[in-house]
Amino acid sequence: MKLLAQTIEHINTNVPSLGERCGGAVRFDQIRDYKGDIELPFASVILTSAEADPNQSQMVEQRVKREFAVCIVVANQDRSGKEALENLEDLRVEILGVILGWIPTGARDKCTLIAEAVLDVNANRISYQMDFETSEIVCERPPEELNPVLEQICVNYGDQTHVVPSE
Repeated sequence: MKLLAQTIEHINTNVPSLGERCGGAVRFDQIRDYKGDIELPFASVILTSAEADPNQSQMVEQRVKREFAVCIVVANQDRSGKEALENLEDLRVEILGVILGWIPTGARDKCTLIAEAVLDVNANRISYQMDFETSEIVCERPPEELNPVLEQICVNYGDQTHVVPSE
C-alpha cells in the first residue's frame, strides 16, 4: 500500500484551499526548518510508525497498523496570530473532512484521528500536526508446492484476506 503517495494525492485533489501544495517529508524538522519559497499554506505527509500484530496463521499473515501525520503550515502575519489560527482551523476542518473515514487502496480500515498538536510557532509561521492511523494485512506468498497447478497470491478484501489464483 502506497499510503503516503495516496494521502498526498487525496489531499491535493480534495482540499482546494491548499492549491495542490501538499507533499511529503521524511522528518518533522524538514517542515519546521524549511526556508524555501513555497507559498503558504502548505501541508506535508509523514509516515510516523508502522506496527505489526503477531502472526496468527501457519503462513505469515499480519495486520499492520500504520500511523501517519499531516502537518499544516500557515502564515503568521499579524502579531495576535488571530488570522493564522482562523486559517489553520479552516484547513484542519477541510483535511479532517477528507481523511476521516477514508480507506486508502490496499488498506483494511478507515483512517481515524489519533492526536493533534502544535509543532512550532514563530513570527512567520504556525505548524500544526494531525496524526491518523489505518491498517493493512500483509501476508507471505504460499510455497509453490501447496498448489502445483495455480500460482497463488494474497489479496486483501475488507475484513478478510484470501488466497486466490493470480492472473
